[in-house]
Amino acid sequence: MARTETGYNIGLMYTDLYLQAEAASNKKKDALLLELQSHNDNLKDVAKLVSALTEKKASGKADFSHSPEFKDLIDRIWEKNKDPETNQSVIPSHQYCWKDENSIDIALQGLNDRVKILGQEANNVTMYIQQEYHDMNAITDSAKKFLEMINETIRTIQSRTGRA
Repeated sequence: MARTETGYNIGLMYTDLYLQAEAASNKKKDALLLELQSHNDNLKDVAKLVSALTEKKASGKADFSHSPEFKDLIDRIWEKNKDPETNQSVIPSHQYCWKDENSIDIALQGLNDRVKILGQEANNVTMYIQQEYHDMNAITDSAKKFLEMINETIRTIQSRTGRA
């Protein structure tokens, strides 16, 4: 009986460890999904401003100072897209109005560079999410095999001792 109980207890301990690993993995995946959502939201904001600036460039002036929607958009971009080393935003200055084609070009260059970086960051996070799912599937497969082995051992012990 002691061997059966030992096998059963080992199975319970392994199951507990598996559940802890699964909970940690789920927590990590949730954090990565939130990070991915943040990158996607930021990318949409930057793309919207790029589109608007590109559209206004032909006129030689882009003035969003009277648009609450674009002022909010520019504020979000200004805050979310700073270089960690220099604390400088991708927009050369925090402004709502670009008065000539050259200043629009400078803003567009910074924003286009940021779109590339955000795309790379989103791809990296997606890769981490996929790896986390892959790792958890591997752990699940190992757990199933281990528990099957424990159950087989318990059945073998029970059949040898005459206990079912």
